[in-house]
Amino acid sequence: MTDAMATSPPKPPRVGAEQRRALALLAGSRDGVKAELLIHGHGFKRRVLAGLIRRKLTAAEREVAMAGGKTIEVVRIRITAAGRKAVGGDRAQFCAGDNTSLGLTGR
Repeated sequence: MTDAMATSPPKPPRVGAEQRRALALLAGSRDGVKAELLIHGHGFKRRVLAGLIRRKLTAAEREVAMAGGKTIEVVRIRITAAGRKAVGGDRAQFCAGDNTSLGLTGR
């Protein structure tokens, strides 16, 4: 191994166009996005979201909520630091903007 190889920073993971679109959308949301909104509202396939989670580019968190007097489980997906690297930005860059155009204003 050469000195140049030893000191070069690791390259961000490669992602496809659909994965990049999901990561960019998630990067714009401070609190993450409900999985069902990503699937039904934005048209992402479950396998795309599962792949991002498996590669640790996103993280899924289960939440319990009350709706109509019933307890329901909601899965919220958030981008990770590795996911931000994959889309070439940091948290400040993505969270500074207005999220209303992405439909991400509410929980």
